[in-house]
Parts: sequence; C-alpha cells; structure tokens
Amino acid sequence: MTLEELKKYVCDKGRLYPKNWSDYLEIWEIPAGYPCTPLVLGGSDATNEEKRKRLILKIKFALKNERIFNKLKNNILNLKETD
Repeated sequence: MTLEELKKYVCDKGRLYPKNWSDYLEIWEIPAGYPCTPLVLGGSDATNEEKRKRLILKIKFALKNERIFNKLKNNILNLKETD
C-alpha cells in the first residue's frame, strides 16, 4: 500500500483519526517536540479537519522508515470502524 492509498483509506467513509492517538506514540517513535506529535490534551480543541491533517502528516513522517510505516499501516487497517 502506498502513501496515497493509505491517505485515501484514512479519509474514506468520514474517518478522521484513531481514537487511541496516544497508543501511536510507540509506533511512530516521534521525538518530543516534533511538529507531528498527536493532537491530544492541548490539541483537544482542534477541529476534526486539523486532526485529520495531523494524522496525514504523521503518516508522511512514518514513510521515512519502512518498519514504522508498515507497523502504522497494519494498525490503521486493523482498526474497527468505531475506533
């Protein structure tokens, strides 16, 4: 699955972002202060569109490392529709 295909998947059917943002910190291995940290706590007032854009930014970040991208992709594709 390519970056574009995964971006399309996460935007289909009104999907916005995973409910369990914080669980993804381990997957992404994002250093503190990086611009694509999750929109939780301080970001809870963010709009749904801002949250979707942040998820796509995080997917692009993950693409830099095949292992992280595959882990992220598999997690996203295995989420229940309610998640």
